[in-house]
Parts: sequence; C-alpha cells; structure tokens
Amino acid sequence: MGYIETLSRNANTLKKTLNKVMVDEGRSERLILNKYLHVTTMTDAWEDDLDKAGPGLASERGEAEPIVLGSTQEGDVWRYIATTYALKMQATKELLEDGKYEKAIDLQKFNRDCMWVTCEYLAAGLLINRANTSYLGGDGVPLGSDSHRITVGGTYSNLLSTPAGPSMSGIELAVSSLLVMPGRDGLIQSVMPRAAVYPANQWGSWARLLRSEKDPTPGNFTAVNVLRSEDWNLRPVMVPFWQGAPNDWAILTDASDGPQWRWRRKPHANSWVDNNIWVMNSSIQMRVAPGWSNPRGIFFGGSAT
Repeated sequence: MGYIETLSRNANTLKKTLNKVMVDEGRSERLILNKYLHVTTMTDAWEDDLDKAGPGLASERGEAEPIVLGSTQEGDVWRYIATTYALKMQATKELLEDGKYEKAIDLQKFNRDCMWVTCEYLAAGLLINRANTSYLGGDGVPLGSDSHRITVGGTYSNLLSTPAGPSMSGIELAVSSLLVMPGRDGLIQSVMPRAAVYPANQWGSWARLLRSEKDPTPGNFTAVNVLRSEDWNLRPVMVPFWQGAPNDWAILTDASDGPQWRWRRKPHANSWVDNNIWVMNSSIQMRVAPGWSNPRGIFFGGSAT
C-alpha cells in the first residue's frame, strides 16, 4: 500500500461493494519473543554489562590464623547499542476524503502490524545467526560456540558436541552438559533447564517429548519419561520465525542475563500533513537492542550452523 497516489490505484478501497478489508491483527499483546528473551528497558543510547568472577572457593582456616584474602576479576564487556527501525505510509487527501472503509486507510494499523512482525524477525535473528561470525558477543564469539571465555581463564561450550535432532537422547546430553556448566569463576555453576525453544516444523516432536507419560523413544515405551520425572518440566516455546536447519532447537536455562531484548523506545507513531501536495504521512519508529550477556542462558542442541 506504500505511497497511495491516486484514486485509481486504490479503486477497490472506494467501491461500496467491498465486503471486508483483511489485514494482519496487531501483535503487541502476544509477541512470541517475550517467551524466550529477557525483555527490559534501556536507560541510555548504549549499555554495558560486565563479566566479573568471584574469589572461587573458601579456604580452610585454622584457629587464630588470619583469613585468606580473596579477590575478584573483571572479564568481558557486553555492549548493547540501540538501533532505530522506522516505516512511513502516505495517503492523498482525496483518498482520505472519499474512502468508504476506514480500516482500508488506517495507515497506522499497517505501520503497527509491520513493526511488531519486524520485532519477531529481529528476535529470531539471535537464534538464526547463533553461529554467524558476523554477529559476535562480548567474548568475541557468536552466541552458539564451543569457545566462550571463562573470566578466570579457559573456555566452555553451549553446544552439543555432536548436533542432534529433538530426541530424548539429545535432550539428556544437553541437560547433562548444563548441570556441569562452569560459571565465571571456572567452578561448576549447575545451570538448570527451563524451556525448549524450537521452530514450527518440530511442534509434533516436542509435544510427544514433553507431554508423554512414558519415554516416547521406539522400544522404550515402558520407561519413565525423565523430562517429566524431574522438577524442571520444560516449557515449550515454538518460534515460527526461526527458519533454519530442520533439526534446530535449544534449551533455555535459569542463568541470568542470557538472550536479551532491550527497548530504548517502544514503537512510537506520528502523523503529519504535507500541505504543499496535500498528503497525509503516518510513521512509526522504535529503538531496540537485541543481544546477550551470558551465553549460559541458552544451550543449542541442533545444527551448529
């Protein structure tokens, strides 16, 4: 609908025989990104998060002996820079005067719907580009990597060593890796699984894996479904905007500061008239910074690319 220049370009908008104008419904209250990203508000044009490791383990102390002095160590800096996204629609004064259907010329509705969908695609980009070396985090590697730096030295991985599709064995390997995940001080942090994130084509597989009372693996139908026997009960999060390899999936964890969505300015609409050519302008803009500060917040079990 871009630039509405003449009545002839929008003849169907003006005809009284039009039954219904079909547009996408607003998504503001049901954004899927809210289910797998930590959503906050930025207080400045950019924000930094700092990795800082603690002193490690406490030392044994004998009677009347001095207490061993501990120390902390600074690590990587994770920067969020707000990026502006915007869209403008236009309509001639003639169309606004003669249009019979308000919904057809509600330019801001088209703007809003476009912006909400843009948010979903930007958020899914964190998953799609998890191994893309053009999208690096504060530790110099992508979100999904086996070379994440530990603040006190060494590395850790948030990928399965051998990528696998959604299966009991794959999830068990992922959870086992999470339970011995090292923290910033290099000691076991024991990250706990909280949700399964997956694309739309896997909805059936995850329904069986997460809801079956027994192990859904062929040949194991009498075994206990361990995903239901523990206290975490993985929450399903389907992301239709995650378009990639057929076996892509991930586990969200309880680690703080994982994948983030930081609003600097939520979608803001504006309208004005160009009196020189009698054209109504309707625009919408937002400022947002998707990213992550702690790769331990998500563990990828599927494709590594």
